[in-house]
Amino acid sequence: MQFTAEQQLPTSPEWSHCFSPPAMASSSESLISPSVELVFVREGEDESAAGEDQKLHIKRDVLMKFDHFKPALEAGSFAEGKTHRIVIREIGIDVARVVLQKDVNAMLNGLTEDNFLDCVKALDYVHSGISDTMVSKLDGKMLRRNWLEDPLFARQLIESMTHDAVARLIQSSTEEWPPTVSVVALQNPQLLKHGWNSNDSATVGAASKLLSYICHHLASGKLQASADGLARFLVIPTNSPTLSDAIGGVFADREHACKSKTAFIHPFRVYDAPLYDNPFVTAFIHMTLPRLYIFTRARVRSPSLAPPPAPGLLDYSYWSIRDLSHTLTADGEKRMREIASFEIMATATATEASRPSACACYTLHATITTDPSPSTSWGDTRASTEEAREEEGGVEGRVTVVDTSSSFDGVDYAVMLLGSNLGLSFHIPSLTGEELDAKGVGDVLLKDLEMSVTVVSYPYMTIALLYLRQCILQLKWPDITNFAKALPHFDRDFLLPTLAGISFRPFAAVTAWGMVLSKIEASSALANVVMDVLQKPVPSTAAATIRRSDMFEFILTVMWKLDANDRSLLAARLINGWWVSGDHASIEFLQREKQNWQAASRPHERLTLPYVPFNTNVASGAPAVPANAAPVPLPPPDTPIAPPLQHHG
Repeated sequence: MQFTAEQQLPTSPEWSHCFSPPAMASSSESLISPSVELVFVREGEDESAAGEDQKLHIKRDVLMKFDHFKPALEAGSFAEGKTHRIVIREIGIDVARVVLQKDVNAMLNGLTEDNFLDCVKALDYVHSGISDTMVSKLDGKMLRRNWLEDPLFARQLIESMTHDAVARLIQSSTEEWPPTVSVVALQNPQLLKHGWNSNDSATVGAASKLLSYICHHLASGKLQASADGLARFLVIPTNSPTLSDAIGGVFADREHACKSKTAFIHPFRVYDAPLYDNPFVTAFIHMTLPRLYIFTRARVRSPSLAPPPAPGLLDYSYWSIRDLSHTLTADGEKRMREIASFEIMATATATEASRPSACACYTLHATITTDPSPSTSWGDTRASTEEAREEEGGVEGRVTVVDTSSSFDGVDYAVMLLGSNLGLSFHIPSLTGEELDAKGVGDVLLKDLEMSVTVVSYPYMTIALLYLRQCILQLKWPDITNFAKALPHFDRDFLLPTLAGISFRPFAAVTAWGMVLSKIEASSALANVVMDVLQKPVPSTAAATIRRSDMFEFILTVMWKLDANDRSLLAARLINGWWVSGDHASIEFLQREKQNWQAASRPHERLTLPYVPFNTNVASGAPAVPANAAPVPLPPPDTPIAPPLQHHG
C-alpha cells in the first residue's frame, strides 16, 4: 500500500508508503482528526486511474486502531487541508468497508457467508495478526449461522487453511463441526496435502483438527467410509507412494496431533463419595474425544521387599499385570517419603468404547506437582480447566514429582477399536529420599499433590485404525497382514493385545496379524486379553462354529510364538473351555500341543494330529467354516458392541 501527503518520499521496503517531511507533523495533534483517503487497486493497476468507487475516506483516529496502519500514520504529516492518501492492493474495497469499522459488533454484523473468509484474511492484514479473542468471535459467528453446512463454504474454508488466520480459526475452534466439512474433506483428500508436509505449525494444526472431526464423525457413526475410501484418504493427504508407506508414516509421526485443554486435578483428595464407587478413579475428563477416565494410585514403600519396576509403560498397558511388591493406596494422608512409585492410567469410558464405530488413538501427558508449603485451595472441584487454574494462582514455585513425558518406553499411545479398550498406563518411580529432602517436599501429604492432565489425540493414526477396522469387518485378512507388515516393530507387538480384545472375530484378526511376527514380545498381555475374551459368551451357535474355526488357526499360527508359560496357561484354559467341550479330538490335540510347548519343541515339530484348517477363500478373503454354519452378520450401525474389557488391579 502507499501513503502520500503533499509529496512522496521513499520509506522502508516492508511499507509501500511515502511520508511528508516530519517538520510538518505538528498539525496531527489537531482536535479534529484528519481524514485519510484509502485507494483500493488490484495488483498491476494504475492507482492514478482509480475512480471514486475505489476510494474510502476514514478518520485517522479510526485507522489508528489497526496495527498495520500505525507506522505510516504516526510518521506522516496530518496538517488540515492536505491530502493524505494510502494505496491498498491486498484487500478489496467491499471487504474494507466491513473490517475497517470502529465498532467490533458492527463489523461482525457485516459478515456474510460470501465475504466471511475474505474478511478473516483482511482482519489479519489490517491488524498485523488477528487476536485470539477475535478468532473466537469469528468462530462463534460462523457456527451460529451454520455456514459450515454449505459444502461450497466448507470447501473454500479447507482450501484457505494455508492462510495463517484461517488456519488458526480451524485449529482453535472448540465446538463440534457438522459432518458436511468431513464429507467434503473425505471426497477431496488433495485439499489436505499442505497439512502434512507444511513447515507452518498453524497449517499443520489446522489439518490435524480437520482430521479429528473426520475421525469423530466416522467413530460416532455419523459418516460411513469403506476400506478403499479410507485407504485413498491415507495415501493422498500424506503424499505417500503406497498405502504401506502411508500407514508406516503416520504411525512413525507424533507431530500431527490435537491437544485437549489442560485439566487440573487433586488425585488423592478425599471426597464425600468416590467417583463411580472406585477410590482410584481420579477424574472423568470430558473436554476431549474420546472421553476418558483417569486413574491415579500410589505404591507405599516396602523396604523388605523388591524395589518397584523400572519406569515406563506397564507391560503394554494391560492393567491386570502388576508389581505386587508394594501396597496400592489412594490415601491422601500418606506422606511423599512413604511412596515408592505412582501409577497414572487412562481409559475411554464404557459408553465411548461400546459404540459400534468407536475408534481412537490417544496418549496422556500428566505432571504431578506440589507446593513445599501448601497454603492454597486450588482445584476444590475434581477437575478444573486451564483458564480456571490461571485465575486461581499459576504454577510458580511448585515442585514436579511425576512427569509422564519422561517415562515412555517404546510405544506411547492407547487405542480404542471395535470394543477393545485396554487404555494407557504409566508406572513412575517417586523421588528418592535425598531428592525429596533437597526439594523440601518429603513431608507433603498426597492430598496436597496436584496433577495437570492433557489428552493428545492422533487423528492420522486414527484414520489408519479406522481403515483397519473396516478391513476386519469386511473380512479382508490379507490386508490386515499387510497392515501389520507396514508398521514398525513396536507397533506390531503393541496392537496385538488390542486386536485380541475386539468384539468381532478377534482370533481371526490376531491370526492374520500374527503371521508377520516371529516372536510376540507382548506375550503376557496377549495371553491375559485372550483369557478375558474366552470368558465371554458367544451369542449364537453359528458364531460358536466360526469361533472354533478361528481358534484352531490362532493355535497353529500364533500361540507357539508366545512365551512357554503363557502357551501352557492358554492350552490349559482352552482344554477346559466350551469350544472343545465333548470334542475328544480337540482335547487330545490341545493336550499334545501343551506337551509339545512344555517340551519347548520347534514349531515344525509340534503338529502331531490332524486339525481343522483355517483356509482362506481367495475370492472373499473370508475364513472357511463348515458348510452347515450360517455366516455371522456384520453388526448394524445402531447395534451396541459388547462392553469393553474389564481392567483389574
